[in-house]
Amino acid sequence: MIELTNTTELTLAPGANAVFNAVLLKCGCDTCTTNGTGSIKLRRNGVYEVRFTGNIGTTGATGAAQLSVALSGFAYPPSLIVSETTTAGELNSVERTFYLKNCCGDFDRLTVVNSGTETITIGANAIFSAREVC
Repeated sequence: MIELTNTTELTLAPGANAVFNAVLLKCGCDTCTTNGTGSIKLRRNGVYEVRFTGNIGTTGATGAAQLSVALSGFAYPPSLIVSETTTAGELNSVERTFYLKNCCGDFDRLTVVNSGTETITIGANAIFSAREVC
């Protein structure tokens, strides 16, 4: 299991990946990361629980902040998070947990990506995690 976080607010242009700069928790050998990348590597074949939780919003006055978890660079549709903001600087609490099967190591690297058209903000202390469940 691994949990990554960001100790400062992040601003992501459309298509950009979140760079989480701290490892909150790491146990076992099912996952790993390279410090400062925000990328989680799934090291074994199996089913993983993947989770993102945090506060997000657009950098403009209003709009839709949109995040997805990307599997080796491809946004995974069940991971989509959309949060509407109506005030400049507003951040809304969001959470998405889903399960995915890693087999053959084809899609074994996870990142959080701005999958929308607006520049967005991820508030400090968001959590991005993965753990093997079977």
